[in-house]
Amino acid sequence: MCEAIYMDFQINLPAKFNFNVAGRFVRPVGYLFLLFGLTMFSYSVKIFVDGQRVKSWVPYRAAISKAELKEHLDDEGRKSYSVAVDYVYQWRSKRYTGDRYRLHYHSSSGFQESQIIVQELLFAKNEGQPYPIFVDPERPQNSVVLNVVDTETQIVTLVLGLALSFFGSLASFRSSLFTQSKNASDPTV
Repeated sequence: MCEAIYMDFQINLPAKFNFNVAGRFVRPVGYLFLLFGLTMFSYSVKIFVDGQRVKSWVPYRAAISKAELKEHLDDEGRKSYSVAVDYVYQWRSKRYTGDRYRLHYHSSSGFQESQIIVQELLFAKNEGQPYPIFVDPERPQNSVVLNVVDTETQIVTLVLGLALSFFGSLASFRSSLFTQSKNASDPTV
């Protein structure tokens, strides 16, 4: 049988020694949270502005040259899917290529939806039919198949950015909320 040996380890620090946990740990972590939160919030604002701007793009048509369903695996082995597309279009006698399905588009778990979109794109390619796209009339090299922003991405970045900013500002400027004060832990005071 194995016996465990326990040792009592204590550090006796001088009474004047004051290790400020709030100033040495909580505040810097709070600043990092605040920085990441403001960055994510700024990105969500950019997504919103891009979404408003892309609504003014002009409907046009393109020849689909490639369309496929891309499968992605995250760290936990969950699958997600995205639409990969390449297309060619003529704008004012100049040839352009595009590969964006939607602005700020990320993969999703919706296999069926993504597969249907790819089938539609491949049908247009195989039949030689033009496929509707949207082109920025001021910068015709910018184009997308769908002129809407992925709302899930916009909402997630907004909520996460606000939450990180809130907790980061609390930890940065009110770090005492996250640490126990010396007087509260001393029952004799």
